[in-house]
Amino acid sequence: MSIEELDEAQITRDDNDYDIEDDIQDWKALNKLTKNSEVIPKRGEKDFEPDGTSVQSSLLDDSRNAMYQALSYPRGHHLKQRLISVWISKEKRALVPHAKGGFFKDIGKAANFGKKIQGLWLEPLETVYLVERGSMAIYLGNEEFELFLNDPNEMHFDYDAKLVSLSLGHIYTLAFDGDSKLMDSYIVYAYLKRHGYLIQSFRRLDDEDQYSRYKQMQIHTTFQSLILRSATSVLRYISSHPLFTILHGQLQKLGIFAFSSFHDLHFRTKHYFNYTSVFLTLKLIPSYSSLDSLKTVPEKTNYSIDFNVWKPTPNFSKKNPAKPDFHICVVNTDKTTFPELKDIQGLFNQINYKFPSEDTPEMVIKSTKKPKKPQAPTKREIKLQRQKERQLKLDPKIQARNAYFKLRDNKLKYGASGRCIILALVQSGVVNFMNVGEGDFALENFGTEDLNEIIPSRHHGIIWNEKY
Repeated sequence: MSIEELDEAQITRDDNDYDIEDDIQDWKALNKLTKNSEVIPKRGEKDFEPDGTSVQSSLLDDSRNAMYQALSYPRGHHLKQRLISVWISKEKRALVPHAKGGFFKDIGKAANFGKKIQGLWLEPLETVYLVERGSMAIYLGNEEFELFLNDPNEMHFDYDAKLVSLSLGHIYTLAFDGDSKLMDSYIVYAYLKRHGYLIQSFRRLDDEDQYSRYKQMQIHTTFQSLILRSATSVLRYISSHPLFTILHGQLQKLGIFAFSSFHDLHFRTKHYFNYTSVFLTLKLIPSYSSLDSLKTVPEKTNYSIDFNVWKPTPNFSKKNPAKPDFHICVVNTDKTTFPELKDIQGLFNQINYKFPSEDTPEMVIKSTKKPKKPQAPTKREIKLQRQKERQLKLDPKIQARNAYFKLRDNKLKYGASGRCIILALVQSGVVNFMNVGEGDFALENFGTEDLNEIIPSRHHGIIWNEKY
């Protein structure tokens, strides 16, 4: 999570030393709530500090009894809002005969059994999540229910009388079936769902993979690049000839070819007028660049992407979603090792990625909703506005320099391609998220078009440069 997102998530109060977790829940106020009450009770005062008196012990006992009373209150669903599902063992998934509510914005697949049932199929992770949070009751399907599904004349089915209700423990056993990988995936799935993210099992949203599309892009090159590659291949063929090797060795003894055949010093002056040319000459080992893993056929890996994840959005389409904001790979570090470089490159090549040349202008959809009333700006918005005003007062050259370094540092840190994955590391039931991106220290071959627009004809990699 970025600093800006953390600033939005923080709760601002006048007292900087206040921490809401230091308070104790006032269970007495919770028990006083009526069924029609819409007021959330406030937290109580800390009146249980140990002071060695019987009054303090009495207050503690009263609060403990109030907590037990609140927790023992029976919970249930209104009949009109009741959501039921049936676990079909043959399908290894659950059928929701009549789906309703906002839970199915990103989960479930259409299930049509005529006019009587137009519901949804739920995968094991989705089923367990809804049952665990108490939003759905589930029954175990049997032959009688299967006959009902296949009989077009039957329109009603008594689930309570003809099916067995399943508890949370039962559905855990049926859904996971001893699969530890599925259990690890559920821990991550439930954690993200509780935080409001939209999640689907990973699937490729493009017709072709990255490797195929990258090779097609390489075919559409200019005539000059074809000539250059042909000339390079001819020079390499000549340099590999035995006579050239013998001649090259004799010239190296004389000090004429003290460097490799295609070193930069053979094509430019040996006089240095700035430090940049010195450091460029010292770069004898080529650095890794974005999308280098696509130049050869990607190696197969035992790791795979598990989830496509989107930030909360009101216009989310379950059938035709946009490019995912995150790609999650679940790794249990107790059973498997941390992915190696080849494994991470293989994960990069699996994700749903759009090359910059494939970007198309999006259609601007006019909203028919009434404009919302203007709200007071937040502290973050005020801070950004002040920074923008300060930048506008600077010299245009300084503004361009600041914009260049901000964009360049972002590419050096996260990679010029923008490809990244999130490793969900599960260890003993505890989840830690690690963002893995492509660090590109060269910034030469890919993703530097926007940098060239600000400052053209400049080396953008990590190297000393006298211009700034």
